[in-house]
Amino acid sequence: MITQVWLNKSLLAKFLPVKPALSYMLSEPSFFQSADLLAFHQRVRTTQRYDSHNEHDQAFARHLKASIFTKTRYWTQQVASRLPPSRYQHVTREQWEQRHYFRLYSWGRFFLTDYVDKGFYITLGVDSGNTLRARNYAAQGIFPAEPALILKLDVHRTQPPFPAPHRAGGEELLFSLPLATQWRRIGADELHAYDWPRLITETVAFIAQHEEDLRRIWAAAGCPDPSKPSMALLGAGISEFILEGKTPVVSPPREVEANDGHKRLSNALQELLAAHGYSEVTRSNSITYPNSSKYSNEVDIKARDIEGNITFFEIKALSTLDGCIREALGQLLEYAYWATTGVPLASKLVIATAHPLSQAAHQYLSYLKHTVSLPIDYVQINLTNQQLTFAHL
Repeated sequence: MITQVWLNKSLLAKFLPVKPALSYMLSEPSFFQSADLLAFHQRVRTTQRYDSHNEHDQAFARHLKASIFTKTRYWTQQVASRLPPSRYQHVTREQWEQRHYFRLYSWGRFFLTDYVDKGFYITLGVDSGNTLRARNYAAQGIFPAEPALILKLDVHRTQPPFPAPHRAGGEELLFSLPLATQWRRIGADELHAYDWPRLITETVAFIAQHEEDLRRIWAAAGCPDPSKPSMALLGAGISEFILEGKTPVVSPPREVEANDGHKRLSNALQELLAAHGYSEVTRSNSITYPNSSKYSNEVDIKARDIEGNITFFEIKALSTLDGCIREALGQLLEYAYWATTGVPLASKLVIATAHPLSQAAHQYLSYLKHTVSLPIDYVQINLTNQQLTFAHL
């Protein structure tokens, strides 16, 4: 059994002073402006140093606080006012400078109230495009190296409020989640389509939709969910709920993809699709739902087949074929059909894994394709031979 060693509340408060009440509510400011985000990005990319004796720096600091940091605080307060206080606490600051350097981002954080410790949470804010995480995504070609409004699952790394060995388990799970779960980005070029009501509504939806992910991350860090029966981790692959007066239920936890396995499959599929007549092959494609409060999603690979039809590929690197199909199928259907008016966003939905297709899986997918009339297909990615094998369903 994992021994839990959590710091007391008084020490935690020293690191993360969570504000329980919505005091000092700000008046509604004007909405975020693209020009302000771009100015933030340009300044900290050029020089992050703040000279308190320089009039230009003083003027920019005043503008930065009003245009980015105060608006982030207002955003946080408005979201917090729409969340049940019994479930969420929040903290936000307008601290635009730290040790004579401009901060690279503004933030508001939302914590699950029923966890004493606050090491994992959901963050909203403005990323200048110069943070390490943003630069890493840009280097991989996932997002442009530009400023954006951000919603993300997050971990407190500096002065950690709980022991590093426990934090590592939660971090590992957090960064293995699909990118659309980890990180929701609204670029400066998208702000024209937003106002405060839309941004606040989408933020509340993002937090609600990812609360269960946050609880899973805590469980991976060795902290049982306080809202559920007490749980003891008995060993690799086994969880037991201790229910007083009832027979314990034993079940394996959900398997999580390894990032490196998924990345290798993605690289191979992207490179090999052209030989099979596919064009306009792109990775990590965002899907937004303009007529719905639902958060955006992200398709692993989007391409056009030889006839020009849009095809979505969902890649899975789990250890079993049925596990891959189970997860990919639900995601593909959601990507293609959610909030549509009957016309799917893609003509083909392809499950992509490293597994050869078994007879039972072939029968199952054929039934879905020909009897249920779902546009499902399957491709095996052979990393050893660098070959794709499309199933004939």
